[in-house]
Amino acid sequence: MKSKIIFGSLIIALAVLFLTGLALGSVSIPLPSVVDYIFGNEIAHSHYAILNQIRLPRNLTAILSGAGLSLSGLLLQTLFRNPLAGPSVLGISSGSSLGVAVVLLAGGSMTGIAGTGSVVFGAIIGALIVVLLISAISLKFEDVTLVLIAGMMLGFLSSALVSILAFFSNSEQLKPFVHWGFGSFARLNEYQIPTLFFILVIAVIVTLFLYKPLNAFLPGEQFAGSVGINVQKSRIIIILLTGLLTGIITAFVGPVGFIGLAVPQVVKMVFKTNHHRVTIPGSLLFGAFIALACDIISRIPGQDYSLPLNAVTALFGAPVVLFVLFKSRFVKKVLS
Repeated sequence: MKSKIIFGSLIIALAVLFLTGLALGSVSIPLPSVVDYIFGNEIAHSHYAILNQIRLPRNLTAILSGAGLSLSGLLLQTLFRNPLAGPSVLGISSGSSLGVAVVLLAGGSMTGIAGTGSVVFGAIIGALIVVLLISAISLKFEDVTLVLIAGMMLGFLSSALVSILAFFSNSEQLKPFVHWGFGSFARLNEYQIPTLFFILVIAVIVTLFLYKPLNAFLPGEQFAGSVGINVQKSRIIIILLTGLLTGIITAFVGPVGFIGLAVPQVVKMVFKTNHHRVTIPGSLLFGAFIALACDIISRIPGQDYSLPLNAVTALFGAPVVLFVLFKSRFVKKVLS
């Protein structure tokens, strides 16, 4: 009963925040006009253009990206039984950044269908390379901690290659990559959002099929194997799924940090359970809510500029990660 109340409250809060995101920005739009827009009623042409071309796509992108990154983080934390596991920790986000860096710093562009397609393709390839390496390591070694450390090293290696590419690039090539690296939910248009929605739906469906293996992984891989779960197969599917999902989202919105790492922990603290019947929908909703809230804050309503999205998500995520870190049993044992 308590979980239903939290879910209901969260859905209402997300709806209110969605309306707030449509109303606030460099140009404030009255809430009645926003409601009229949603119901298809006639509003001022200038307001309609802002809502239809800028704010609605941006809000939807934030919701879909936040949900997808949070789902990826939940899957990785379950697999590695580590609250600090996430897409960025495993090097997947860094792999995507490397793919984008190769495209942009080689003279590519983020404008037009061809430019956007090349950036997305580069990010997916970069993420897949890291994911395939992690999968190969996970097949050879059963120790999940070793796989986690290997992912971190792959992330450092990718970041080092990005730095080298940036060093040998000129300012014209470097500028679009730097802006992409700040992260933004404002890049997608009304034609690209259905693609992101379709990808998220597929990821959720696959996750629902992994419902039993995910719950079996909670006590450990030995327990999962003892109840008939194919541990190696499930591990590879989870890593591939999170890699593809993270790679595609990163390509569209940039390397947005902390959401995939922090949101699953917030969900577990709020619902006081790690059962995936609760944490999967909880992560999707909380991820959407947090991402949209961070985006609204980054816009600085009434101003013509925006803060870097990564700076705002770090302000949310870093305290959560620190709280989890100092509360974890592992740290208590180390300090004792």
